[in-house]
Amino acid sequence: MQYAHARICSLISNLASEGVGIPESADFTLLDNPREIELIRHIASLPHEIEIAAKNYDPAKMTKYAVDLATLFHRFYDGCSVKNAETPELMNARILLSVIVRQVLRNVLTILKIDQPEKM
Repeated sequence: MQYAHARICSLISNLASEGVGIPESADFTLLDNPREIELIRHIASLPHEIEIAAKNYDPAKMTKYAVDLATLFHRFYDGCSVKNAETPELMNARILLSVIVRQVLRNVLTILKIDQPEKM
């Protein structure tokens, strides 16, 4: 979980050093790779996962959610090039997806009182 967070921070830092910033918006309809879709679906399940974990007094459910999110991000990152995406529009969508994953990881790790390192 922490490594995925650090990996995203490194990606964003490397892109920034090349003059590529975080876009304000993107066309998420371009994200049609199965790895992208699976990652988006997992992110969307967060409110439900929090509700179930709270109702059942089961913080381990949040740990599993974060581990699964990190695993899905690594699969996405390995299979879908962010920096060398086929078009600038696709690159922007993948950058924003990565930023969203980073924020969700931060939120869940904060809930679990786990540090979110930017480098490892």
